[in-house]
Amino acid sequence: MIDHAIRKQLATIIRSYLAEEITAFELDDVLQSLEGQTDDATAQDILVQLWFFYDDLKDHKIVATKESWDCLYRFL
Repeated sequence: MIDHAIRKQLATIIRSYLAEEITAFELDDVLQSLEGQTDDATAQDILVQLWFFYDDLKDHKIVATKESWDCLYRFL
């Protein structure tokens, strides 16, 4: 099942993180609020995979290698 609303929220939050509009802690808060809210397998997988792209122990703007940026854009 495709959950367009969750996918749109994920895209918005990823774009905000890439544009340095939000920090790692803000990203973590939004991702945690989205967990368990959808049966969309792709959205669930992206929620899990995004955990590897930020630090949940130290707040900061995005820090990413080219490969990480490419992967985040692929999620979009």
